[in-house]
Formats: sequence, structure tokens, C-alpha cells
Amino acid sequence: MFTQDLFNKGVALANLHKFVEALECFNEILRFNPDDADVLYNKGVALAALQEYEEAIFNYGQSLKINPYNADALNNLGVAFTALKKYDESVRYFDKVLAINPNHELVLINKGGALAKLKKYDEAILYFDKALRINPDNADVLYNKGATLASLGRFTEAIACYDQVLRINPRNTDAMNNKGVAYAALEMYEEAILSYDHFLKINPKHVLVLMNKGRALVKLKKYDEAIACFDEVLTIHPYNADALFNKGVAYAALEKYDEAIFCYDQFLKINPNQVLVLVNKGRALAKLKKNDEAIACFDEALLIKPENADALYNKGAARAARVTYEATLRENQPPVVIPQKARVLDKRGSDFIALQKYDDSIACFDEALNIYPDYADALYHKGIALSGLEKYEEALLCFDKVLGIIPDNADALNDKGVTLANLSRHDEAVLCYHQALRIHPRNADALNNLGVAYTAKKKYEEAIVCFDKALAITPEHELVWMNKGGALTDWEKYAESVACFDEVLKINPENAEALYNKGVNLANLSRYDEAILCYDHFLAINPGNADALNNKGVALAALKKYEEAIGFFDEVLKMHPDNEFASFIKGITLAVLKMFDEVVIKFEGDYPL
Repeated sequence: MFTQDLFNKGVALANLHKFVEALECFNEILRFNPDDADVLYNKGVALAALQEYEEAIFNYGQSLKINPYNADALNNLGVAFTALKKYDESVRYFDKVLAINPNHELVLINKGGALAKLKKYDEAILYFDKALRINPDNADVLYNKGATLASLGRFTEAIACYDQVLRINPRNTDAMNNKGVAYAALEMYEEAILSYDHFLKINPKHVLVLMNKGRALVKLKKYDEAIACFDEVLTIHPYNADALFNKGVAYAALEKYDEAIFCYDQFLKINPNQVLVLVNKGRALAKLKKNDEAIACFDEALLIKPENADALYNKGAARAARVTYEATLRENQPPVVIPQKARVLDKRGSDFIALQKYDDSIACFDEALNIYPDYADALYHKGIALSGLEKYEEALLCFDKVLGIIPDNADALNDKGVTLANLSRHDEAVLCYHQALRIHPRNADALNNLGVAYTAKKKYEEAIVCFDKALAITPEHELVWMNKGGALTDWEKYAESVACFDEVLKINPENAEALYNKGVNLANLSRYDEAILCYDHFLAINPGNADALNNKGVALAALKKYEEAIGFFDEVLKMHPDNEFASFIKGITLAVLKMFDEVVIKFEGDYPL
């Protein structure tokens, strides 16, 4: 009697949605009677209500071992698998119920829903129709059938289903919205708006329906009304990117390009990598004849999707418009002649750069620019000299002036990218390299620099593609092999990295950096003997290098050559007493060595020779 009372209490608690307390009752019963099928089933129901579907499935399964023909347990098992998105499994259990009772309305509905999730829409409709033959006024089934018909593109039939739903329940807002969406798919926008308006009378602040109505109004070219809808959305959710974008589209259609650009800018603050918005902003800028800004937008879009046809086409159109405009300006101007003295000064400044006398070179370039302020070569070379002095912001100003005079100067774009990278502005650097490569696609230096920038952004796959393209052009480019090896090291592809440093050493056997990096990667692969050989070769070139001595010590310790390892840590500490790494690793090695010695002493005591 106690068990029955406890069971009844559990069921009552579950009916009150007190599922945790219900579980306590069912668990107490199962302590004494673990094979009670009804309790196991009801425990499954409570667990499913708490979204603990895996545990619910286990309990339904235990119940079915005792009573294999419990239709409710089989159905609930299918429902739990549906919740876990395991739709094939759910269909299998619904079929078991239907084998017992082919007219089980709820299971027919559930199977139809699972089939729809599997995108088996025609089969799903068959099961919804079977359920409707049992109960023709089931609004939920009619709604689901309508949604499934819409998924098949059968919008007219879907609308008929939604109309039936609305005859049963005139305030079913989901049916109103979906009916509007179906009308919009049929390009019957007036009818769609009528459906959305019925919905909005009941729930005037529903964001999705306001968006749908706004889009339909755009299709009808009722742009001001559409903007009012999007504004209503933005009153509710000020950062709704979809509303900002569509509002921008409506403003552009009204030829209010400044307002459109403002909307696109607001969107891009939320999602800066949306290609379509960047392209639309570029188009609006081009309409305002701001071709340079438009081209920058298209370039940013192409940085994200290099093959985007819209961005490529519109960039070409903007560049053509800019060329036409500039040609008009130049039409009546005499050809540019650089004064001889300015050219001599530029040559002298370039010679100073070769000698790394950057201050002297800048003095020459400044003198040349006093003679002819728009002398692009002198500005470019001055930028190089300023970079040599690590005056990167000033260097950028020079490269930007060059690009203002010659927008397609690939060298200036490449060196601007390098300068931006030195300022850790890697995204902007990547954009410059891409621009340089569109002008000269086989520029190995720009490809290498692009790979370095991608490495800094931890986009290793893209970096390797760039390095490989550079190596296809110049197979013995030592720096590219080094950079590829570095990227592979960062990517933890140590064996491939070793192969890159081997290529460097074929070109230049005394490249100390390649020897050191090869040693590091060999150590990462636990190939300590080979790593030590690399460190030895490196130390023959750079004796006393603390990092190499430390690394050699670590490799020796890994080979259990503790005393030799300590000798190298001591060598570092003799030169650099404050070297924390050497002190720390030496301490660990001494501790290991002491333990090793104690083990040997014990072994010899236990097993004397």
C-alpha cells in the first residue's frame, strides 16, 4: 500500500510540473522494486520534462524490457530521440507503435514531424493526412502540413492549410505569419502584407513579422513604409543587424545614399565580415562618386571572399569611374617632368639607404621633395628609410602619399603592408598585400608577406598557401622557406617544419636560425639526438647562445644524461646568473638526478652483485 501511495504521489507531483520531487518518489519505489514497468515509464516522463533525454530513453527502455508493447513508452522513446535530433531512431520507434495500432493519431503526427525534420516532406505529408482522416479539425496537424508543403514549394496548398487553421482558431498568429510568407514566395505581396497586418493587430511588437512586412513593402517599392517597419524593429532591438541592412537597402532604392551608408556602417559594427553589406556600402559610395572609398569596401569584401563576383565587378566599375574622372582632370595638363636635381637627390638618398644611413637618406629625399613635392619615387624611398628607423607611422604617411599619386603602385602597397604589420595592424596589412597581388599576382615578396601576416593572425592554412605560391615562383627563396617552417611550427606540424628548415639548409648550410629552429622541432618530435646535433652546429656559429645551450641541456636531460645537461645549464648561468629558465631547469634536473641516484643505491642494496 505504501508503494502505491508513493506512486500516486509521484504522478500527482508530475501533473503539477514538480518533476524533481516526482523523481524522488519514483526513485524511492525503484530502490525496493527496480522492475516496476509503470514506475520506470513515469520516471522517463519526468526526466524528459526536465530535458534529461538520455536518462529518459534509458528508463523507457528498461520499462519496455518488462512490457515490450507499451505504446506510450514506445511513442515517448521516439519523442525523446526527436528531441536529441536522432530522427531515424525516432521513426523506428513510431513504426513499432503503428505496427500495434496503425491509427494512433499522436504517433502519426509525431512520425510526420520526424520525417519532415529528415526532409522527407512527401512522406511526412502522407502521415499528416492519415492523422487528419482521424481528426480533420486538428489545427496543429494542419499547420504542420502547411509548413511541410511550403518546404516543398507548394505554397498555394500551404495557404489552404493555414486558412483551415485560421477557421478553427482565428487568432493563430503562427499561421498568419506563415501564410504571409507563402504569399510572399508567390510574389503576392499585397496579400502577404494583409496577413502580417492581421498578426500585428494581435502582437504589434513582433520583430520577425515586422521584418517580413518590411521586406514585402520593399518588393512593392513602398520604401518609406518599409523603412517605418524597420525603424519599429530597431525601436525594439536597436542592434538588429537584419533591420539595419534592409533599411539601408530601402534608402539606397530611394537614392538616399548617405542614409544607406549610415545603416550599413551600423550593421558592420555588429558584423564586420558580411560581404554583401560591404558590397552594398561600396555601391552606395560609388553612387556618391567616392570611388576610392568604394574600392576600399570592395577590397575588404574580397579579403573575406576573394572570388566574390559582385565585389570584383563593382570594384572594376569603380576603378574605371575613377580613371575616367582622373583622366578628365588631367586632359589639359602638360606631362609631368621631374627636375634633374630632384632625381639626383633621390638617387643619392637611395645609396644612403643601401649603407643603412637612414637619416642622411631622408635629408636627400626631403630636399628632392622641396623641389618637386609630388615626386612619388622620393616619397616611396623616404618611407623605406623611415621604416629602417622604425618610424612606422611617418613611413605610412609617405606610402599613402605615393598611392594618392599612383594608386596602383604595387611596391608602395607591399611596403605599406609591411609597415602596418610592424605596427601589428595585420588585418590592414593583409588588405594591402591583396591589393598589391591583384596588380602583380606573381609578386613573391607580397605572397611571402601575406603568409607572414596570416601567420600572425594564426590563420596557418592560408599562410601555407601563400608561402607555397611564392615558392612556386622562386623555389630557392630562403626567407619564404624559413617563414613557412615558422608557420608550421606554430601550427604544431613539426615534421613538416623540419622539412622546410632542411630546404633552407640546402640553400645556406650556415643559416643559424634554421639550425636552431630545426633543433627545436626535432625536440618537439622527441628526436633528441638529432636536435643536439643541430644545437651543436648552431653553437659552432654562435658560441655562448643561452637559448641554444638551454635547449641542448633540455634534450640531454630527456635522454637521461642529467650530469651533461647540468653542465650546459651551468654554462648559461656562468654567463647569465639571472637566467631564470636555466636556474629552473637545472633545479628540476638535480631533483630528478637525486631520485635516480637513490633508486640505484636501493637497487644495489637489494640486489648486490
